Amino acid sequence: MSGAGIGNIYLAGLMGSGKSSLGPLLAQRMGRRFIDLDEAICAEAGHSLHDLVAAEGWLDFRMREYDLVKRCAGHDDLVLAFGGGTPRYAWNMDQLADSGIIVLLTADLKVLAARAGGKERPRVNADLSQAQDLARIWSEHKDSYLAAADILYPTDAGKSLEVEAAEILAAIDAFAARKC
Repeated sequence: MSGAGIGNIYLAGLMGSGKSSLGPLLAQRMGRRFIDLDEAICAEAGHSLHDLVAAEGWLDFRMREYDLVKRCAGHDDLVLAFGGGTPRYAWNMDQLADSGIIVLLTADLKVLAARAGGKERPRVNADLSQAQDLARIWSEHKDSYLAAADILYPTDAGKSLEVEAAEILAAIDAFAARKC
């Protein structure tokens, strides 16, 4: 698969869905540059995600995210792993319209909580456990995630990253063929 003419590949999903694990592999196989949105924001800010949100708050973080989303949408050769919350905001999705294919990585909420449990990440709902936070986010914003997605791909079937990447690439090819 050359990926020519399909624009960027965007990986969406809640924390723990596999965006940061699958993204570099997909980019390598497609001959594209990989960007992890959260990591890029933190690199530009010079702070970890936790410190950035603690110092500036979620609103300032989301404004930084929006700025980087706009810049990335101007390319057509990226594999971009969204932050977990990127699809929840219409202003991000408006910037990305017609600039690529959005793959929503899904998994059971218990699997996501287990995967994310060891990571020190700020919670959207600070008073909740990681599992409760993920459940609330999905409950309140599921429609936004699904509306943004061109392709849905479950990452909790016990497959290797290599198999998942191959299946996602095949789904991208099939989607691109239908779009032409």
